[in-house]
Amino acid sequence: MKPNYLKLKEFLKEELKEKFKSGDIFYSQNYLMKKFKLSYATVTRALNELEREGYIYRIQGKGTFVADLIEREVSFSREIKNIGIVFRNISFLTHPYIKKIIEGIENTGYKNNYHFFFYPLGGRSITSENGSLFFKSVENKELDGVIMLDFINRRDLNFLIEKNIPIVCVGHYYKGVNIPSIFLNEDYIGEKITEKLILKGNKRIGVITGPISQAISYGAVSSSLLFLDGYKNALKRYEIEYDENLIKESDFEKEKVLNLINELFSLEEPPTAIILIDEAMSVEMKNLIGKDVIVKTLKFSEIGEEVGRKTLEILEKVMKKEEILNERIIVPFKMEEI
Repeated sequence: MKPNYLKLKEFLKEELKEKFKSGDIFYSQNYLMKKFKLSYATVTRALNELEREGYIYRIQGKGTFVADLIEREVSFSREIKNIGIVFRNISFLTHPYIKKIIEGIENTGYKNNYHFFFYPLGGRSITSENGSLFFKSVENKELDGVIMLDFINRRDLNFLIEKNIPIVCVGHYYKGVNIPSIFLNEDYIGEKITEKLILKGNKRIGVITGPISQAISYGAVSSSLLFLDGYKNALKRYEIEYDENLIKESDFEKEKVLNLINELFSLEEPPTAIILIDEAMSVEMKNLIGKDVIVKTLKFSEIGEEVGRKTLEILEKVMKKEEILNERIIVPFKMEEI
């Protein structure tokens, strides 16, 4: 006697052939549970089987969709790709820019029969006991590629390289290591936005960046560090002395960012303008600071999905062992958006 999930799967295959066309939204999980009076586990397994075989794909927050008819006919010959996404912690994923990057990766990958697995390292080592889940996934060759949304130490990086696992970094790269990295043109952005504020009469410009010192300790060059290079270039051009007290590193946690703002205004000469990379805090910062200080927020989320699509595109090339002509790939952020 066939288990219920197989019966449901076979029924849904017939439904797909007779009632649906490519791109149609498919039955929801809740609908199937109510219609057939089946358990969550049974319906989930049936849908997972259909997705694995290429009949459907899912887009988080939007629903389940019918795959292309030609893809369904050759679905059994299609190879599933498991992609690991490494990041800092769960709150990191709520940042508007990171959230959009994930959406761009997922929306592209699900159509190509890619499955995604998320690994929050929280600053832990991959090879330590606390990082064992990701370690085991790599050791057991369960992952076909890895997207690094956060930097890791060199020992862990070497571990991944030794395992010959395809890697693409987002927002950082490692000196002397040939791993493709996806960036915005942060150094250019840093220079131009600082110049705009200088031309408005500001000489004391504070910056709240992402983490820099940790990246440096790992031998990584982060997007925040590149942004800061651009900021310094603008100051130098207008003969304004660089004051490291005006630069504050954040990990994008709300309370810590608020403390950094207070530190800036506790300076003997507080800033007259602040550049805030964390757009999640933009409205709150403007309300807190008031009208006397310019707050310029970088809304990188507007280009986040494109960064995500580009990231997966490059990872696919690495997995196919295609030549990457430039290890540092720039997704330009238009100046009119600044």
